[in-house]
Amino acid sequence: MAYSCMPLERVNCSIHGTYCVFSDLTVSLREASNVALSDVYVSISTIPVIGYALGTLVEASILHKAASEVSHTDPIHVTAHFLRATNAGTGEVQIKLVKTGRTFTNLHAQLVQNGTVKITAHLVLGDLSPQPSASIQRTLAPPSPYARRLPLHFHPSQVSPTEIRHVFMYSKSQMQLSVDQMIIARNQPDSSTRTNIETVGGGGTEWGAWCELKTSSGPLPYPSSQMISLICQSSCRIV
Repeated sequence: MAYSCMPLERVNCSIHGTYCVFSDLTVSLREASNVALSDVYVSISTIPVIGYALGTLVEASILHKAASEVSHTDPIHVTAHFLRATNAGTGEVQIKLVKTGRTFTNLHAQLVQNGTVKITAHLVLGDLSPQPSASIQRTLAPPSPYARRLPLHFHPSQVSPTEIRHVFMYSKSQMQLSVDQMIIARNQPDSSTRTNIETVGGGGTEWGAWCELKTSSGPLPYPSSQMISLICQSSCRIV
């Protein structure tokens, strides 16, 4: 099956220590030109974390589609190939429309720095807006006794902030964690909930915490949200 492709469109951006700035869009992210790379931890040496770099590409695609007639601004599927390491500095997101339908939009996007393609991705965007309420409730929501229960044991007002490891300094300025110590206690080898220290071995892998976002100047950009997911993936090391 052949698709007719629209001409390539370009979005200029800068990959800084904390945010990506799209200079030629009317909807711009936070200005971060004065942020030094050494002050934050979204990079390993001079290489931005791959989730953050991909987030800049996804954000550019969403803002690009938001300016079109068809409102497909929710990522449904993203396939990315990291061809080369990215560098902190300016770059260009090149976006090509593959196909737009009533339900989905297919885009091809690539992040280019110094004339070299660093990341290439295929994105499927759609509309995940809430549908009108149905006459029949088909979800198990409270007060149904079968509704999924919150796994944390304490209200946010009853827990204290947990220190985040220095390698996640970026997230210290963006979020605050309050780990559920009862869950952590269940992970200990001598916990009464463990079967047998000799057979189970080591601590458990369960983790839970309240996460509070500190940003107060608009929605959290996609690149920043990728850093928060990185914190959750590395949660076993935080405590």
